[in-house]
Amino acid sequence: MRLPRYLALLRGVNVGGHNLVAMRDLRRLFSSLGLADVTTYLQSGNVLFSTSGSAPAEEALEQAILQELGVRTRVLLRRGAELAQICTANPFAGSVDVDPAQLYLAFLRAEPGAGGLAAFSVPGTGGERFTVRGREIYLYYPGGYGGTKLTNGYIERRLGVIATTRNWRVVQ
Repeated sequence: MRLPRYLALLRGVNVGGHNLVAMRDLRRLFSSLGLADVTTYLQSGNVLFSTSGSAPAEEALEQAILQELGVRTRVLLRRGAELAQICTANPFAGSVDVDPAQLYLAFLRAEPGAGGLAAFSVPGTGGERFTVRGREIYLYYPGGYGGTKLTNGYIERRLGVIATTRNWRVVQ
């Protein structure tokens, strides 16, 4: 029997020399929590794992990472099947006027409230576009992510939810 797969996304690790986490230490930690088939992707803070029971709570993983590795981070979880649906639902993928290298996905811990969504807009005039679907925001940055004002921090402040953003290549 194949165990359910999960993806843990750590927010803000190994970015700009801050919150440095060795992937071998992260794999060891997740394995010590009784999780199986633990793998990481590059230095991205993405951890794939399987479990015969339910996945640990996001907050429990955050606490374990803080206690064992000394890094304060946020963790967002998605089931493998859910991630596959997220990938097929990208409204920008395959569009002829979209450069796939400029596609991103913001994962949200919770669905944003109606009030936050009503007031959510693209700051600046860089031509950025977005689509919110449940706990994900599909993002297109025609000028690249480096110069946008539609950042992960902006998303969190405006919507009042924890978020972490990945480029589309990493998501796939």
